[in-house]
Amino acid sequence: MKTTVLALLGITLLGSGVGLGWIWRGHSESAGQRDSGIAQTGGGSDGTGGTVGGKNGRNGIAGGAGQNSTSMTMTGGKLEPAPQLARRILQEMLSDNGFSHGPPVELFEFLQALAGCDGPELKALLSDIHQSIVQNQGKGGPRRGGEEVAMMVLVRLAGVDPEGAMDKLLELRSAQKDKGGLPKEIMAFMFAAAGKGDPSRVEAMIARLPDEESKKSAQMAWLLVKAKQDPEGVLQELAAMPQKDDSGFSQAREILRNVAFRAPEKALEAAAKFGNPQQQSRMMGDIVQNWLERDPAAATKWAQQSQDPLALTICLRSEMQLDLIDETKLRSQFASLPTGADPSARSQLAGVLAANLARTDLPGALNWANSLPANEQTFAVNSVGNTWIEKDPIAASEWLARLPAGPTKDELAIKLINKIGPDDPESALTWANSIQGDSRSRALGSAINSIKARDPAAAEQVLNNLSEAERSNVRRSMEQMRR
Repeated sequence: MKTTVLALLGITLLGSGVGLGWIWRGHSESAGQRDSGIAQTGGGSDGTGGTVGGKNGRNGIAGGAGQNSTSMTMTGGKLEPAPQLARRILQEMLSDNGFSHGPPVELFEFLQALAGCDGPELKALLSDIHQSIVQNQGKGGPRRGGEEVAMMVLVRLAGVDPEGAMDKLLELRSAQKDKGGLPKEIMAFMFAAAGKGDPSRVEAMIARLPDEESKKSAQMAWLLVKAKQDPEGVLQELAAMPQKDDSGFSQAREILRNVAFRAPEKALEAAAKFGNPQQQSRMMGDIVQNWLERDPAAATKWAQQSQDPLALTICLRSEMQLDLIDETKLRSQFASLPTGADPSARSQLAGVLAANLARTDLPGALNWANSLPANEQTFAVNSVGNTWIEKDPIAASEWLARLPAGPTKDELAIKLINKIGPDDPESALTWANSIQGDSRSRALGSAINSIKARDPAAAEQVLNNLSEAERSNVRRSMEQMRR
């Protein structure tokens, strides 16, 4: 239900005085069925909105009214005021167990009927919802529906009476056993409605919140709203906010995503300074990926100019970078590349560059991989081996046999076992028996699964030849592979 409510709120911020001017057609026109007919929302501060009803259905669609508008609905040939309609729909959604989860059409009708309600009428609806939540406290799921319908009314009320909306929000919150932080999505919708033309109204709303957790969540929600109009200003505010813990990371990440649609380079600059290296890496990865999808040429150009390893890796893994990166030049300059926000980013980039070269020049790719420092060499050699195994497993197995023992060889051997197992399970088992250490159970499990696909009895015999402890570990690995 929450997804439906947020989607409906995303369609329009009611009470903004902005004419929507769109038409919504009902889901059914069959006689005897519920018919929502054709609804048209009205416009600005003096607009008049209304609907013409369907044959037998309730058509609770009120015009998108402004301050001096009238809003009526036609239901079964009878003209009905929007506030009366809103109350009637609300009563239908109420049940002995709390709120019934009405269908999207019913919620849509309720949302549009709210457009014709003034402040006192909206407060009266919220009082009814609050009473139902209190009466049904502890009865489980249905109460949740009441809270989410209440949010629809709160967003409308915030547009006409911000102080009244905050009063009702705190009243509803007092009825919750789990106080928690306020939902940032709902706060964002409320602030967008309340802050049109007078942002100070939102600051006053935030100041009234009772605890620091709610205030921080609300501040992030307000920044999210402002990011669409003033991305640079929002970045400055975000940078000035103290980051003592990880609680603001998800909100900051969402804010930077919004800023990036208008100013991706500035968003990347801000992300590189936010939080710890892992958070910086995740934020920058989001921004580069989204930018690459919208404008691959510009994103790739920035990656090359900045020489950021993470950005270069994302571009090279994408089909949208249009071969704009000179990989030969990048490999020759690899030693001089910066570390970037994530210390592992250089290793990942080395792996991608080595794998791409291995598709056309295996000896050259191995030579380049072996010239790298230890950590980056491990990633690069592993990538070359994976590419080689996919391309020519027989030749790759001869090279793999000459590699020194260690984790890299073991991981590549498992890749080889998975590749050759269906066609040559005996060779796969030989390779599995050559592996020692933590990877052995996985290797044996893969090989024996391949044998089992052809000859279950032979597979069981191989298992019986293992020690009891190893047999148990291998069976566990085999089961995990089948899931």
